[in-house]
Amino acid sequence: MQIKIQPKTYSVKVACTCGNKFSIMSTQNIANMHVEHCFKCHSAYTGKRKIATAGSIEKFQKKFAAYTGAISDSSKTEK
Repeated sequence: MQIKIQPKTYSVKVACTCGNKFSIMSTQNIANMHVEHCFKCHSAYTGKRKIATAGSIEKFQKKFAAYTGAISDSSKTEK
């Protein structure tokens, strides 16, 4: 490892909204950082994932139906 080209690292204290506090290393000199989700409360880490309901999937498809048609029509005209 070449010492002269490595960036200087700083210890940063992180506080989550769930109350968890921990420290990380960063190349930016930040005293404190506040986050909304951390590894103790985020659903991807805790295993408590929210499963999409049928209503939310239909709502998504209805919302973006116009965009999918526009993309497929524009690709036909370019050829």
